[in-house]
Amino acid sequence: MRILMTTPCFSPSLGGMETVAECLANEFAALGHEVTVVTSTAEDDGIQRRFRVLRRPSLLTLIKESVRADAVLQSQISLRLGLPSLFLRRPTVIAHHMWTPRKGPGAFVGRIKHFLLRLGDNVAVSTAMARSLSVPCNIIANPYKADLFADTTSTDAKRDLVFLGRLIEDKGLTVLFNALVILAEYAVRPTLTVIGSGPAEFLHRQQAEQLGLTAQVEFAGPLRGAALRDRLAAHQLMVVPSIWEEPFGVVVLEGLACGLIPVVTDSGGLPEAVGQCGPIVPKNKASELAVALDKLLKDANSRHQYRKHSGEHLAAHAPSLIAKQYLKALEKSQRNG
Repeated sequence: MRILMTTPCFSPSLGGMETVAECLANEFAALGHEVTVVTSTAEDDGIQRRFRVLRRPSLLTLIKESVRADAVLQSQISLRLGLPSLFLRRPTVIAHHMWTPRKGPGAFVGRIKHFLLRLGDNVAVSTAMARSLSVPCNIIANPYKADLFADTTSTDAKRDLVFLGRLIEDKGLTVLFNALVILAEYAVRPTLTVIGSGPAEFLHRQQAEQLGLTAQVEFAGPLRGAALRDRLAAHQLMVVPSIWEEPFGVVVLEGLACGLIPVVTDSGGLPEAVGQCGPIVPKNKASELAVALDKLLKDANSRHQYRKHSGEHLAAHAPSLIAKQYLKALEKSQRNG
């Protein structure tokens, strides 16, 4: 097939949607399909790939690529990138990675997008995402970069906790800091590495200092590739303390693949991302997060019980398997078209 993929975000931008788009494009190309990715991300990363990447193409180029394609995979519906293929009635699968609001800020555009969803076949990355949509959809979970993320270090020399994500308040790093303060009251002072950057970084650095956590917390900045993998693998636990509804949580899979046990909140798709491989705690509850961390840090058997499920769970998110599920959806869209 000639597959056109549209994604608002792509490398060198960092995030789950970018990771999924790259994984799927690589797998489609490896299976012999001709793949073109169009994205709103303007900056070029200089990487040579087995597929074409068109950055911020003109409307005329989008129309030509849509006509040329046998099938279109939209990573998140975008009025600018996705309208040509929908109006030209090309076989289209829309994969939902982010919430599309019908109330509050952005509701007008959101309602237009929900109306347009009926023009394609729809896929959600989690049950939580599927429930938010106004149309029927299948659920295809996200893949992770299995060729990159793996446990590369000995379990004898691991640091304690790691947080990986964009530094915005919704990611819940403040809740994690408060959990560390609670643990310190019981003379438990685990180290924490914060990987990422964002608009709340200065605030979080201030919080760490004000709460007396500077000796425990290291801000490592944004990392990618082997540097990220190796830093993750040097830890025991990954903490994903989000206080907003996460659509899925690819970072959870990356942590699992590096040998970590993720501790996540009951937020959106995070419980599906972790499965039976880590504890799930109420969001925005520092005391309950502290209890979960304390138990895992002290109880090797508890860590073992979670870790024994990771192989099977990760196999269900292998890029090759997820890509085949998407190909079936694209083929079905072709037949129905």
